[in-house]
Amino acid sequence: MYRKSKSDTLSPIQHLILTAAVSHPGHRLARPEDIKPPTYRSALQALRRRGLVIDSVAEGGSGRRSAAPVLSEAGFAHVAPATLEVQTVAKPELPTVRSPRAGSKLDRLVAMLARPDGAGIDELVGALGWLPHTTRAALTGLRKRGYALSTVRTAGVPIRYRIAADEPHASDTAVPPAGEIATITEEAA
Repeated sequence: MYRKSKSDTLSPIQHLILTAAVSHPGHRLARPEDIKPPTYRSALQALRRRGLVIDSVAEGGSGRRSAAPVLSEAGFAHVAPATLEVQTVAKPELPTVRSPRAGSKLDRLVAMLARPDGAGIDELVGALGWLPHTTRAALTGLRKRGYALSTVRTAGVPIRYRIAADEPHASDTAVPPAGEIATITEEAA
C-alpha cells in the first residue's frame, strides 16, 4: 500500500491557502483573515520550498516592482483535483414535470391549459374561483414544476395560455394558429 511521505502532505493551513488561491483570479495567494500573519508567512515559506508557490513580479504604477505569491502549476495540480470533484458533484439535473394531485384545483388548471385552444385568465378565474393575481401565480408555479406554458397573443383578444404538448420545456412564446394575427410588443430598454 502506498503511503504518502511527509513531503506529500499539506498542513490544514497550507491546504486552506492553496484552495483559496485556486478560485482567486490569476491564482494569487491572499492571507485568509482567520490566519495570523506570522503563521501565514511560515506556511508560505514552506509552500515555496516545495515548489507549490512561486513569486510573480508585477510592476506597479510608481515603477516599483513587487513580488506577489501565486500558485505554481505543481500547486494547482496538487489541490485542483479535490476542488474539481466538489464542483462536479454539485451540478443540478434538468427538472422533471411534477404532476399535481388528481382532483385538485391545480389538476383542473392543467386540464384547462391542455386544451388545444388553451384558456384565458378570465376563464381560469371563473372556473377555479381564484383572483387574477392568484391565477397568474399558479401559472408561474406550473412553470417551476416543469410545465412548458406558451402564450398566444392575438389582436383584439385577451392573452391565452396553454401547455405546449410537443416540447416539455419550450419558451414562453408560441406561433399563433393560422388565421390569427399576432401582435408584437416591444419593451423599452
